[in-house]
Amino acid sequence: MNGGLIPFGAPPKEDAEGLRDSAALIRSGRAAGASWRFELDEMEWRGLQESLSADPLSFIGLWCDGDAVQALFADPRQGGDRPLMAVLKLDGARYPGLSGPRPAAASFERRINDLWGVEAMDARDTRPLVDHAAWTASAPLSARPGAATYAPEIPEFGQLPDAVVRSGTLATRGPANGGFAAPAHLRLGVAPGPAGPAVASVESRVGYTHRGVASRMCGGTTLAAADLAGRISVSMAAAHQWAFCMAAERAAGVSAPLAAEVARAALCEIERVFAHLTALARLAQAADAALVSARLFAARETLMRLCGKALGKRTLMDCICPGGVAIGGVASGGDARSEAQVLAWVCQELAAFGRSEVAALRGVWRTTPGLLARLAGLGMTRRAEMDALGLGGVVGRACGRGGDLRLGQAAYGAVQLRPCARTGGDARARADLRMDEILESLELLDSLGATLLAEEADALCAAFPTPVDPCWGFGAVEAAHGAVWYVVGLGKGRVEQVFIADPSPSILTAQEAALVGARALDVDVVTASFAVSAAAVDQ
Repeated sequence: MNGGLIPFGAPPKEDAEGLRDSAALIRSGRAAGASWRFELDEMEWRGLQESLSADPLSFIGLWCDGDAVQALFADPRQGGDRPLMAVLKLDGARYPGLSGPRPAAASFERRINDLWGVEAMDARDTRPLVDHAAWTASAPLSARPGAATYAPEIPEFGQLPDAVVRSGTLATRGPANGGFAAPAHLRLGVAPGPAGPAVASVESRVGYTHRGVASRMCGGTTLAAADLAGRISVSMAAAHQWAFCMAAERAAGVSAPLAAEVARAALCEIERVFAHLTALARLAQAADAALVSARLFAARETLMRLCGKALGKRTLMDCICPGGVAIGGVASGGDARSEAQVLAWVCQELAAFGRSEVAALRGVWRTTPGLLARLAGLGMTRRAEMDALGLGGVVGRACGRGGDLRLGQAAYGAVQLRPCARTGGDARARADLRMDEILESLELLDSLGATLLAEEADALCAAFPTPVDPCWGFGAVEAAHGAVWYVVGLGKGRVEQVFIADPSPSILTAQEAALVGARALDVDVVTASFAVSAAAVDQ
């Protein structure tokens, strides 16, 4: 680890007695374009920085637009789905960082420095995130981009622990390996341990698939931006598009029809099943359970073929658009009733498939000799670490951390949703939770399909006029891997600003911490159990 990196789990600065409540401090700022956006001066921002060390306010994301940095939070005391955004106007190229009290802010601070040349003071991690010195300029989004830098022949990593230097070895994974693994460079310092070689240090180098999605959305139409949102990660395409559209609709004051909201929920549940089947198949493959892996991949292929036949696409990109849904790729002009019936049929077919094949797969998973024993105790995560990262999804719920945004959404109001959870915190708990969520999603699809048939669906897509006057909206959706948040600024008939918060960077941080102490031969199993989307980390 280098001098600019504070190890994950290091205790934040102790809170001073009498600090103000963070949410109240943010609301004491000046309103900035929406009832949940407040502009703070530097003194107020520093007060926020200090108060966060002992406050339950959940950190969601940190962004820069060149003129200001903006931090998004959610208050768990108010359900966790209502945002608060603090805005700090920049006076120079530095600002007080938030990664000390909120470790999840580290990846956002690194990205801001790479893209805008704006540095976070007191940052936990000062390494580049997406800038590999291969661009034509440094800080390319700033008003005055700098000269291009040149990468060293060998990537620079941090200092290794003494145990590795004295008698250990280096092991690497990626970024290019000729297979289907994510394009990320994982450097492991391996030292002798009581049970054989064990991981003593972990450092991930990502950014190889950075596409500048958020900046490419700006200046275009909401429909074009929604298409880009679906390209962030194939395992969360529908969730990203729904979150973007939700934010854009709130900004424009447009409400999608209830039938469209139910259809969006159904698409996200189908996507959840796909994502968990893929993650479990890859985990079984890493754990040398080839037969289980083959059956899981076969189940996913069956479901994707069914979607391809009924919806015209095997994956669920571009099914959600501003104002509603576009099943078959047409936002308007189709027979809304028949579209609802098609999706309802898909939901019921998937649910029927789940009652037979997926239930049998669960039995195979549990009875395959040695599989569960291989996963038990690997890649341990702890509730306190997940609380510090504000991480939900499978990784957070597998160690007892609650929270599921679906509970507060109207689209799920007519179904019985019982979010699954585990407390083990290891690879087995994460795998068991994915299997639980697959079966839960299939049951939800049966109910959502029935709701679609019962709705009087005059339309599945409302008209969406893009506002001329500046306006802001937010959207939050529970994706397969955790909560996805968008903040969208509209004006002059186009998208002016977009901020994206995906759980993948925090999952990567949790994975790095969980790998320390693991046996070298278990590294691939541990990483497969987290199912990090490198594309979503890089955006």
